[in-house]
Amino acid sequence: MEGSQTSQRHLGLLWGAVAASLLLLATRADEFAQTLRGCSFKSFLGLPCPTCGVTRAALELSNLDVASALRINPLATVLMMVLVLGGLVAGVSTFAGHPPREPRWDLRPVERLGLLLVIVANWAYLVANGT
Repeated sequence: MEGSQTSQRHLGLLWGAVAASLLLLATRADEFAQTLRGCSFKSFLGLPCPTCGVTRAALELSNLDVASALRINPLATVLMMVLVLGGLVAGVSTFAGHPPREPRWDLRPVERLGLLLVIVANWAYLVANGT
């Protein structure tokens, strides 16, 4: 049991540190974005890749424009917000003595199908909107 609690504590502290680092790096996001190139998948095939717009969505989030980020890539925006907000909660709750539980990775077939459908629906949105 002690190993599990230590592992959960490490998870909470790591997740919290990542979230805090992302918030600090967000202040430099515009400078970093200028060094990036466009999507190779989109330039080669003419269609957005399943992750197209993630960088632009992250830039909009760094400027606190959630609505624009959601228009660019809804799934990535939600996941980034969960990463940062969840990490901050996990870090604080770990310091308060309540670390997060480790995630389970053994998804049932219906959960896998649901996850796949969410990813495909997001990609369809990107293709429809020419992201």
